[in-house]
Amino acid sequence: MGIEISSHFSYRKLMRFVFPSIATMIFLSTYSIIDGFFVSNYVGDRAFAAINLIFPALGIFGCVGAVIGAGGSALIGKRLGQQRIEEACSLFSSLSLAGLAIGVVLAACAW
Repeated sequence: MGIEISSHFSYRKLMRFVFPSIATMIFLSTYSIIDGFFVSNYVGDRAFAAINLIFPALGIFGCVGAVIGAGGSALIGKRLGQQRIEEACSLFSSLSLAGLAIGVVLAACAW
């Protein structure tokens, strides 16, 4: 049983729809807390400061990837729904190359 936008949303359907996102956020937050705890206690305060300084940059990298992935999949899905398969394949290739190029630029800036 899939979830369709046109169907009536009950509380149970809504929770089933958003649970993967909530679980991912809880996992990532717990990971950050545990990582900070072990680094600060076993490596030192300078390493902990370095982790806290780099964390926003990691968030930016993740956001750029999410924008390309989510936006690209919506555009490709629209083309596939319209039976324009060759155009969808071309768009996938373009987004893959754009993602690679942006990744190289961000990596060079972080170097």
